[in-house]
Amino acid sequence: MKVALVTGASKGIGKACALRLARDGYTVVVNYSSSDEAAQQTLDQIKAEGGDGMIYKANVADLSQVKVMVREVFKAYGRIDVLVNNAGIVRDEYLMMMNPETLDK
Repeated sequence: MKVALVTGASKGIGKACALRLARDGYTVVVNYSSSDEAAQQTLDQIKAEGGDGMIYKANVADLSQVKVMVREVFKAYGRIDVLVNNAGIVRDEYLMMMNPETLDK
């Protein structure tokens, strides 16, 4: 068994990555931070297509949540073979105009 952790996997590019990895035989951890329903739909689609995995709610901007998530994934599967670090936020500002707090997010 190979395990993939995909951050921001409840929709968009992250969902597409999660589905592709599942089709390629990976057990997929669908990470999300806000939409329980969308994350569950992603996992349901993975399972409907013969794959397996789990959903895990964690804000990857919070290091303590990431550490707990990784520990829980290791408890469940004993490994992480692939990380797709997809989660992100959109800030419609010029890079040079952003303050340090916004850049840290």
